[in-house]
Amino acid sequence: MMTAFHQTFYPSAALQPYILFYSYIEMPDGMSCHIVPGTTIVMGFYSNGFSSRLSENNYKSLQHEIFGLQDRPRTFHSLNATRMVTVHFNNLASQAFLNVPLQEIFNSEVSLCNFYRQQIIRDTEEQFLEATHPQAAVDAIDQFMLSRLRPVNHDAQLLQALHLIRITKGQIPVTELSDRVYCSQSLLEKRFRKALGLSPKKFSSLVRFNSTIYHHSPETPLTQKAYNAGYFDQAHFTREFKAFTGHPPRNVFRNLEQVGDFRVFGMSVDN
Repeated sequence: MMTAFHQTFYPSAALQPYILFYSYIEMPDGMSCHIVPGTTIVMGFYSNGFSSRLSENNYKSLQHEIFGLQDRPRTFHSLNATRMVTVHFNNLASQAFLNVPLQEIFNSEVSLCNFYRQQIIRDTEEQFLEATHPQAAVDAIDQFMLSRLRPVNHDAQLLQALHLIRITKGQIPVTELSDRVYCSQSLLEKRFRKALGLSPKKFSSLVRFNSTIYHHSPETPLTQKAYNAGYFDQAHFTREFKAFTGHPPRNVFRNLEQVGDFRVFGMSVDN
């Protein structure tokens, strides 16, 4: 079966505090896959023929989108051979490029035409589509991001809370988290929902879930995976896993693949 090609690139120096990396991906025509929900905001530029499934037999064509955080899998399909560049932001850094509360794009994707003049988008797309090799395609997006960068004041307490959740792999209790950042639980929850679209507890669950995905080893039994990630028991692990993917963990791990920084399952190509 044909598979997706991917290559990772890093942003220019001025963008490194804001952007973790770029992923350049090529997918053959007729490829479908489910992407597990991640923990970073992603922006994407796509060639023609790439779409996101909204519901059964209902697809949305993608060209240039910002993707909010998600607590369920996304399903994508390439009608034609498709190439893309995705931008992976560092924590709250997308706010330096987009003046939009992230709660408004939680569990959804929004066209960049809602935030930038169409001529700017068209010029960037033209450079991206005319690029003859991956580096040139990424350079076009990097220049676009440099032109959109604006000063922004980040919430230091919220950034510290995100850091603590990440380094503990989502296992820090919310009570301890609020104590560590000197913020009440109720206020911290309001700030999380405003900044990210979900509560600190839900974000911690998402980080914990991703720790099992990103550190997956076929040799590790499911019970051990659940224990390593701090779940109460395997039933709790299975319940949360199904909530994020729609499938039992065994089914996902059996078909889990890596495409750039994305973890995908159920990858198939139409005959």
